[in-house]
Amino acid sequence: MKVKDRTVKGRISLRKCAGCGEIRPKKDLIRIMKTHDTKEIVVMPSSKQFGRSTYLCYNKKCLKQAIKKKRLQKTLKKDVSISTLNYLESILE
Repeated sequence: MKVKDRTVKGRISLRKCAGCGEIRPKKDLIRIMKTHDTKEIVVMPSSKQFGRSTYLCYNKKCLKQAIKKKRLQKTLKKDVSISTLNYLESILE
């Protein structure tokens, strides 16, 4: 979903947070992705990588909500390891 912003040249990509459900600019969110070829979960990959993605706000409350409602697993169609969740928590501190 892209929206034209009159204050900035071009378009701003918007994404929905898996925790709170707010729609924000893509650059303000953490990208969590399952790579297409290896099926591994990667946090904050380069934008040129291809795969299934979900996004989170830089907020611990959003992470806890996404874990509680299993939104990361549903979106990525794969279980997220505890080490990945711990890494996300360390980013948000």
